[in-house]
Amino acid sequence: MKIRKLVLMVALGFIFMLPPCVFGQGTMSKNLPNLSGSMTTSYSVVCDSGATSGLCTIASLLGFVTPTSLGLVIGTNVQAPETSAASYGIANGSVIDSWGGKAVPGGTPVGTTDIQTMTNKSLTSPIITGGSATLAQIDAHTVVSSGSVAMINTTPTSGGTGYAANDTGTITTGLGDATYKVLTVGGSGGTVVQTVGLVFSGSSGYSVATGQATTKGGSQPGSGSGLTINVTAIGLAQTQVSNTQVNQYNQGAGAVTNYLPSAQAGEAFITTCGTVQSSQAWSLAGNSGIQNGSSGDILYLNGVAGTAGSSHGIQIVSPTVGAEIVCKTAQTGATTWSWFCVSSVGAWIAF
Repeated sequence: MKIRKLVLMVALGFIFMLPPCVFGQGTMSKNLPNLSGSMTTSYSVVCDSGATSGLCTIASLLGFVTPTSLGLVIGTNVQAPETSAASYGIANGSVIDSWGGKAVPGGTPVGTTDIQTMTNKSLTSPIITGGSATLAQIDAHTVVSSGSVAMINTTPTSGGTGYAANDTGTITTGLGDATYKVLTVGGSGGTVVQTVGLVFSGSSGYSVATGQATTKGGSQPGSGSGLTINVTAIGLAQTQVSNTQVNQYNQGAGAVTNYLPSAQAGEAFITTCGTVQSSQAWSLAGNSGIQNGSSGDILYLNGVAGTAGSSHGIQIVSPTVGAEIVCKTAQTGATTWSWFCVSSVGAWIAF
């Protein structure tokens, strides 16, 4: 119930409680029950000496009826008012005004004890206690046509002009967040990109293609333009290695290499084999970037560091049903992360 209506109802009810002596000039005292369940202190109403027909004016009777005098706590006993809070004696710009002026949600409100399914919500640094989580199921063999950038050719399609060593920028196809770094320059004027490396594999949406456009980052040593890059292999997207189960079931007759995206905080997945493949390896490999100051991410198997780069990783040469390995990322330097994998079932090896 809104305060305006509530106050008016209580005040009018009080009028009918008044004894006859009030319908004339003079002073009347009356105890008024408040809405918290107790009696208020005695209030005195002084009738206007000029009241028509000897009756007290409505204004004189309502003058003392306020939310506070009724024992009401806004937000506890009654709903917060709308933006006309000043008419209730509440200062404009107060928290009451701010709350009352908010738009009503278009969707279903979220209750603290309700069982609800929520979509389109983002949790920033959540703390989850109790309960359980269901791993998203990823068929790795079906995502090789679109994902993160696993490998690029270090020789660009076009070296552009105006670049300097250590310039960085993004490959603008896909989601536009795969990041390159200029390794060497030369050619005419010494500003044409000769070699380029992959710093960050991006989120998803990339495909194998030549001549993919780039855009340079913010403040750079050079001021180049025109660099295009050859993407030669696609890997799993970051969302596909964040609390997921990567399935081998649809591997088919042939070896499969699953390139992992750049290692960063919060990534973890389980790979489970669901079919038998004789001498057809199922592999996990790093990307071809320059993470960790070398040629790509490093994958650790059971605590032993592997060799960085997209031609190295972890594999099971002949998958068997039930073979399984768990991988997650951990920070290994001020700005670097690595993949740490622990085999639980099956003959997993480094390559």
